[in-house]
Amino acid sequence: MGRKQHENTARRTWWSVPIEAWRRSGLSRRSYCRQRGLDQGTFARWLSVLVDA
Repeated sequence: MGRKQHENTARRTWWSVPIEAWRRSGLSRRSYCRQRGLDQGTFARWLSVLVDA
């Protein structure tokens, strides 16, 4: 995924929702992604991007 994807406001907003839901869920990242059909690698990258922001 290119760096520009991380600068895209719509993508940042979209990924912030499941990341916040995961934090509140009490589930492991792996379990949360499996239950929601999210790619674990992509989730981890966005988590890193949003935490560093």
